[in-house]
Amino acid sequence: MTDIALYEKSRTGDPAPLEQILKELFQDGIRLWLQDSFYAQWKDKVAFPQQTVILEQAAPLPSEVQYVFAIGGDGTFLDAVSLVQESGIPIFGINTGRMGFLSNVKVQDFPQALEAIMSQHFTLEKRMLMHIDHPFANSNPWAMNDICIQRKDSTGMITIQVQVNGEHLNTYWSDGLIISTPTGSTAYSLSCGGPILTPSAEAFVLTPIASHSLSVCPLVLPADSQIEISVRSRASQYTLNVDSHSYTIDAGEKLHICKEKFQVNTIRLQEQSFYKTLRDKLLWGIDIRN
Repeated sequence: MTDIALYEKSRTGDPAPLEQILKELFQDGIRLWLQDSFYAQWKDKVAFPQQTVILEQAAPLPSEVQYVFAIGGDGTFLDAVSLVQESGIPIFGINTGRMGFLSNVKVQDFPQALEAIMSQHFTLEKRMLMHIDHPFANSNPWAMNDICIQRKDSTGMITIQVQVNGEHLNTYWSDGLIISTPTGSTAYSLSCGGPILTPSAEAFVLTPIASHSLSVCPLVLPADSQIEISVRSRASQYTLNVDSHSYTIDAGEKLHICKEKFQVNTIRLQEQSFYKTLRDKLLWGIDIRN
């Protein structure tokens, strides 16, 4: 028996993609594990197999679960990290969103992908996380993509003081600062001019958002760096985004960021590669003149 947990955010759009995915999963040899909110949304529309297991929303995944399938976009994939945490359960992304750097298997390709997973024809790819020390983050003190500091309720710049390993690095006068992992290097950091890092790289990227100093550029730091950040602003508060979670922080409070002690396992099929994803998603090497 193969035990697969499904994770999806509340669906308001076309139900057809999920119905197509479930059709493939309703087969002998697969037992599905569903959070109660997921089951409640679909129980009147879909006849789930008798062996389906319903989980409480806040309950951790039991050890019997072998895989987590995240159905949606990259944001859904990132949220699924809170399900697996330190368990090492691999996450597989099925893309029903747009870009799909993490969730890069399309629904129409899912039958072949499922067959490959069931026959163990895949590679586990480890992804580095960041850890952030702050009272607000006691429940989920990590980020797989990025930690973003941005101004709040103000049109003025904020002042971001950064220390690395106890040494002053820089004072950023800007709209904000992005601290990203290699995974997050293809997200917001990239759109602000940051470099792309391969998933196996062990590093942080510091990318300013609309810096007032034209000489300030993105910086790559080794993953064993201890980063301390303090923000000053005309406003009394600023916004802190940790992956898909947003918080309001008082100016002057210090944040400490370092590499998380555990990594997340993701599933990469044999025909996939990071470089192929870059070519496909960023249209590298495609001549659009004709």
